[in-house]
Amino acid sequence: MSQFIEMFGDNKQIEKQGVLADFCALKAGKSVKSGDISDSYEEGLYPCYGGNGLRGYVSSYSHDGIYNIIGRQGALCGNVNIVNGKFYATEHAVVVTPKEQIAPYWLYFALSGMNLNQYARGVAQPGLAVNQLERLPFAIPSIDLQQRFVTIAEQADKSGFDGLKSQFIEMFKDKKTNGKIADLVDTDIKSVKKSFNKDDLIEYIDISSVNAKSRTLNETTQYIVSSAPSRAQQCVQNGDILVSTVRPINRNVAVVDRDLTNLVASTGFCVLRPKDGYREYLLAIVTSDKYTDKMCDIASGGLYPAVNNSDVLSYDIFIPDKDFLHRVTQIYQQADKSGFDGLKSQFIEMFGDNKQIEKQGVLADFCALKAGKSVKSGDISDSYEEGL
Repeated sequence: MSQFIEMFGDNKQIEKQGVLADFCALKAGKSVKSGDISDSYEEGLYPCYGGNGLRGYVSSYSHDGIYNIIGRQGALCGNVNIVNGKFYATEHAVVVTPKEQIAPYWLYFALSGMNLNQYARGVAQPGLAVNQLERLPFAIPSIDLQQRFVTIAEQADKSGFDGLKSQFIEMFKDKKTNGKIADLVDTDIKSVKKSFNKDDLIEYIDISSVNAKSRTLNETTQYIVSSAPSRAQQCVQNGDILVSTVRPINRNVAVVDRDLTNLVASTGFCVLRPKDGYREYLLAIVTSDKYTDKMCDIASGGLYPAVNNSDVLSYDIFIPDKDFLHRVTQIYQQADKSGFDGLKSQFIEMFGDNKQIEKQGVLADFCALKAGKSVKSGDISDSYEEGL
């Protein structure tokens, strides 16, 4: 098994084992003419992925959501990309769709750690067959451990990871608002009553399903529609942004990261279905300090202060043009990938197995913790002066 799995300790951490096809559906995309691929982005075009990663941009898309893509043809075959949004996959790109609940970013690391290029066949034009990839040994830990890794990854790399993202908000801070969140989303969210029969099975997402640190979903709960909670009303889909309207200070925001047709969210969320290209920008906005402060100011209620969907949708924002937005989105996604990649390699090298651990115990075994001394309030100055 890959070094990545070793990060979780020993085989006791592995919940299921088998081959890759047991856990994920792998399917190559469809061909596209070279003449239909643009080297540069223009409004109305979508990223096109081939055997060596991003090939360019085309006028249609084959997928929409968060997916891992394996390049299967060319010198760099076996490369893994994680894509969020609308994109087109060619016949030289294999789109990986989990058959069960698997955290997308965990899956990205797992696939990357398998060094898939080593299985390439051919000299002049190296390649990987889908049925060959499907038979590779694979194992997954519990979803809790997967999410724990993603959380650790974000926290461990926070200074660089979040710092890069915050630059984008800084880029817009001096821009005058010229629109609202509602201008960047599709507000036609279908209701359960109009989409399901009373005997249908749904996957319910409530506030406990949200991992606020990784911006992903944890476990969902299955219900028959007739016995589902009364708040199970909003039909959501892969790529939607769920913004909790209760206790905005907690920043409970997540991107729907699974491609299921029976996902239903609580009415405690404002569902943002981003228009083309705006997903990362909107996610940055609704997790920003400025947005959070505003929602906290207007929230009402005692123990459970809350805002309305209209408060979220009417939040004033600057709407950048498509070309500038696209460049921002590319940098944003690369910041995610670079931060995770750097962390992954350091983690594997330092803690690949328990043999690297020299000592174990409690914090007090290795560090002395001592509280400081009291000081009178009158002796504390609010501003800095020389000599303080």
